[in-house]
Amino acid sequence: MKPMAKTLDYLGPILIIALMALITAEAHFRASFYWAFLILNFLIILVVWVGAILLLKTSFVFPRPKGFLWKVAAAWSLTAIVGWLINHLILAGFYAGSGGRPTLSIPMLILTWILGLVLVLGWLYGLTLLRMIFASAQLKWLKIGIEVVLSALGLVFLFVVGINLQVRHRFREHITSVDAVRGTRPAIVFGAGVYQESGRPSLVLKDRIETAARLVESGRSDSVLLSGDGSAGSLEVDAMERFAVEVGIPEELLLLDKAGFRTYETCTRAVTEFGFKEVFLVTQKFHLPRALIICDSVGLDAAGVSADQTRYSLLSHLIWTLRESLATAYAWLEIKYQG
Repeated sequence: MKPMAKTLDYLGPILIIALMALITAEAHFRASFYWAFLILNFLIILVVWVGAILLLKTSFVFPRPKGFLWKVAAAWSLTAIVGWLINHLILAGFYAGSGGRPTLSIPMLILTWILGLVLVLGWLYGLTLLRMIFASAQLKWLKIGIEVVLSALGLVFLFVVGINLQVRHRFREHITSVDAVRGTRPAIVFGAGVYQESGRPSLVLKDRIETAARLVESGRSDSVLLSGDGSAGSLEVDAMERFAVEVGIPEELLLLDKAGFRTYETCTRAVTEFGFKEVFLVTQKFHLPRALIICDSVGLDAAGVSADQTRYSLLSHLIWTLRESLATAYAWLEIKYQG
């Protein structure tokens, strides 16, 4: 137990530093130096953190020594400020090769300082609380309750992972690219984010519509269903239609589904409202396994066409993977118990 607790003491701040590195590198995900900057960013923040801990002689022991709170707060403050300055200089070096200049982002410094401090202190004091509970004979029932909750979360995690592995394996051969697809089918473009200020599609949605345009241009799709949130106040489907016409999809080939609020509804309505029997599903790879299993459940013969046209940030991939893993497990349950 003690070695594991000690490992968690050090692992938590390392994971938090990795998250801070991802957040600060997010704005540069399209740059050619993104991965190099991300790795350097992480290593620099980690080294500064270790140096600050040693400088302030903060000991990660239990029980927490007097002044531990303030020492950790001071160590993280040094880490946020010094790490941010060093990384700004490195970023300036990367931009120098292209003639650009990075801007000093004070809001980013404040964000990483406050968020990181809250997470680090929350992690360390959360572990302290757990140690106190597990060491106390008077808190036996609370200890049992925590063990039950942790066991349940572990089972949920294994269930989600298992379902996702099964679904991905089952439909891996149904996912292809524009150049590799065979035959002619209608294309379904799933809705995604739209920038409210400009009414323009997000990068993810832009890639989906441009991929559908390539299917039309190559003669592989003779109609395109744009499905998303068309409720009052939502710009999604209208923005999709405007951009589809901009990228060369003839307006007469466009079909609009303004009630595609979820992937399940989009796939179901493609059959019940639009009469489709076989389609190309146009979306990113992280979304395709869930879309394919839902289409299969409603009797729609679907082939997935990857819309991963541009570079996405690692932070975005992590968020999408987490969200999609949970959504896929939920879709599996929905199909099983509604079917």
